[in-house]
Amino acid sequence: MTLIGPDRVAQRFDWQASLDVYADLDDFRKHVAEIQREMVRQLVEAGCPYVHIDAPGYTAYVDEPSLATMRSRGEDPAENLTLSIAADNRVIEGVEATCGIHLCRGNSRAIDPATGRMLPQWHREGHYDDIAEQLFTQLNHKRLMLEYDSERAGSFEPLRFVPKDKIVVLGLVTTKSTDVETMDDLKRRIDEASRYIDGDQLALSPQCGFASGGGGETVPEDVQWRKLDVILETASRVWG
Repeated sequence: MTLIGPDRVAQRFDWQASLDVYADLDDFRKHVAEIQREMVRQLVEAGCPYVHIDAPGYTAYVDEPSLATMRSRGEDPAENLTLSIAADNRVIEGVEATCGIHLCRGNSRAIDPATGRMLPQWHREGHYDDIAEQLFTQLNHKRLMLEYDSERAGSFEPLRFVPKDKIVVLGLVTTKSTDVETMDDLKRRIDEASRYIDGDQLALSPQCGFASGGGGETVPEDVQWRKLDVILETASRVWG
């Protein structure tokens, strides 16, 4: 089951218009975490073995326009990041299920009017470097789903901060383009990542969902299956 994380919810909330209800942004964020923790508890009781938190908001902390927006509202981005990590940890506190969290920079698409080809779009840029140590070591989620399908994500070097008890799921297969990756290219990139983290701590997936963004043309179903086949073939080749 996938839930949107409290950080993303908080970024979408005009808390200054609700000061008669919440003392500040973190007061609201804590309430969201409390509600979501109860949702997760019920999911686990119902037999759900895996809880996935979608947290695209974290890439705001490496994106200069997003940082400027926070500051313009009188917020401290460093404080926001610390409080958001705490909120995400509260959501899964004591949960007896595998918990993962997904970070990306946007997944929308558009059509090039000149060629009719599908073009990728995004709403943030910035590498993981500036937040990696704090994010990877302080989040309690055991699966880190990381966008790595474009140069906007930067290098694999920040993976050196990932603790030994966590798995990094490399989002190497793009969901924003109909170009199908090759097994050789994916294996090469996994080998590159293995320079900074043990290969047994790595896994492979699409960068995001194939239908996660509203508007724009989706990747055709036959191409989706081809991409998933390449993932399975590559995983079998790399991990057996």
